[in-house]
Amino acid sequence: RQKLAQIRTELERKELSLAVTGTKATGKTALIHLLAESLVPHLQHSLTIKETPALFAGDRDETAKEVAIASDLVLFVTNGDLTDSEFAFIQPLKAVNQRVLLAFNKQDQYLPADREVVMQQLQQRMGGDVVAIAASPKAVKVRQHQEDGSVNEWLEEQTPEITQLNAQIGQILAEESQKLVLATTWRKAGVLK
Repeated sequence: RQKLAQIRTELERKELSLAVTGTKATGKTALIHLLAESLVPHLQHSLTIKETPALFAGDRDETAKEVAIASDLVLFVTNGDLTDSEFAFIQPLKAVNQRVLLAFNKQDQYLPADREVVMQQLQQRMGGDVVAIAASPKAVKVRQHQEDGSVNEWLEEQTPEITQLNAQIGQILAEESQKLVLATTWRKAGVLK
């Protein structure tokens, strides 16, 4: 009865939760820091960001799945095309009406033509909801040729590119916040049942 009463109060909550998940070395932690700095302060809703344990790196996949299902929105971070095991992790989430947004990170490491191919494959598999980002882009080597024939070289740091992701998450939270809360409450009621 206590849990049932708690679920009823869930319907009125205004704070939303975002779970960031993906395999090891996809840039989840760097992305979370950027989202906390650039997105969270500008939202009209309160947003909690949680990082799940890295997928397929031990026996913590079930914990990652539980955190993802308990969240209002899931941001799945990948650095290339989805593997079968990554896709198999996403499918049960979608089956229980979990909103999943896919972030194609490290897209700056691909040639433009390859980047387009990967984006098309991701959009086809996910049915949309895919955003290309570069949370921690690699520095670019710059060469400057002098008139005397000498060459100066240096590494130029690149700025992270998550503007489109911020806009997409902001739009989802603005337009679908009540729907997200209802879906999460429905999932919690199903677990209680």
